Amino acid sequence: MADAIKNEVGSFPPGKKITVVFVIGGPGSGKGTQCSKIVKHFGFTHLSAGDLLREEAKSDTEQGMMIKNMMHEGKLVPSDLIVKLLLKAMLQSGNDKFLVDGFPRNEENRQAYDSIISIEPEFVLFIDCPKEEMERRILNRNQGRDDDNIDTARRRFEVFQDSTMPVVQYYEKRGKLRRLPTSHLQVDGVKSADEVFEDVKAIFVQLNTQANQGGNVSSRARSNPFKRFLDLFCDKVGVLQVDSSSPSVGRSKAISALCFCPGNDLAKLEISVFLHHFLLGYEQPNPKCMPAGCGTCPTHPRTVDN
Repeated sequence: MADAIKNEVGSFPPGKKITVVFVIGGPGSGKGTQCSKIVKHFGFTHLSAGDLLREEAKSDTEQGMMIKNMMHEGKLVPSDLIVKLLLKAMLQSGNDKFLVDGFPRNEENRQAYDSIISIEPEFVLFIDCPKEEMERRILNRNQGRDDDNIDTARRRFEVFQDSTMPVVQYYEKRGKLRRLPTSHLQVDGVKSADEVFEDVKAIFVQLNTQANQGGNVSSRARSNPFKRFLDLFCDKVGVLQVDSSSPSVGRSKAISALCFCPGNDLAKLEISVFLHHFLLGYEQPNPKCMPAGCGTCPTHPRTVDN
């Protein structure tokens, strides 16, 4: 099925970096409002699984009528069809950053996405809104939607709890969940959309920072694969980079600049010894790294002589 959909709709070029963020929340939680703000500030393309289905339901095809009836009854549309519509919209957008709103709604959705699109989300934004507030919003938004009535809304709440919350828990266990409570912790009330977005902005600023850092690493990798290995490895233990291309950089300076700053961490000290002895050809790390620190991080200043 996955191959058939890809052959019909298409797929992204191999090696192209695609950023996907899932936005999950109960009906009326404010997903669409937050997605609009994210698009404006961070350049993502907003794709609502629900909107894609509603657009398809307007068509006079057998598939469109089936979708319309299922949505009116509060039932979930087959996962392969949702993912097919989603992939088609992603490819047609021309963008490489996507907010997928209201998806995945159940484990079947998630598995179909993994099988067909196979792009792991950077994270899952979960908008945690009280049920009473979601119900109030649905009944007051007056958007002319067939499913904006109290009976359908309550069925959708039940479906969300039974089917979508296990997906939320799945991503939480994988460390991918970013939970956004919409209630004030010590105030009897609900945060405004702008207040919620302040929390959202902090998450996406961090994502942009990580992406920029990744681009710098990729540039270094193209020029020097061995240096990329050192950079990636050393980033984990607090090493600053050094431009060792200059012949004036002495032996002890090179060792000091490339060595770790383990402090009293014996495990990091052993890693430092390993890198110097086996990878760089030096017998020992700089003695000043044992155990007080080498000075290459901001917390350990020192002077090194040739």
